[in-house]
Amino acid sequence: MTTEAPENLLEDSLDKDVNHPDHYTKGIEVTDFISSWQMDWFRGNIIKYIVRCPFKGNDIKDLKKARWYIDDLIKRLERDELPSSCY
Repeated sequence: MTTEAPENLLEDSLDKDVNHPDHYTKGIEVTDFISSWQMDWFRGNIIKYIVRCPFKGNDIKDLKKARWYIDDLIKRLERDELPSSCY
């Protein structure tokens, strides 16, 4: 049986919600996948919104966010304006 103080339990719960919510840790954390592929910020955000959307409660909202980042990246690439975080 745990004899941890109630305030410690609350801190642990908040820490989990901030650092490792359930929708972040489905097998591999999305940020670890993004890092392993050395993706820039734009592509990483696209992947992040698509992968996490089924677990956050509003698929359409997150898929629209992903689409916004895709459209923005396409516009930048069409103008030969690679973001400084790319490659």
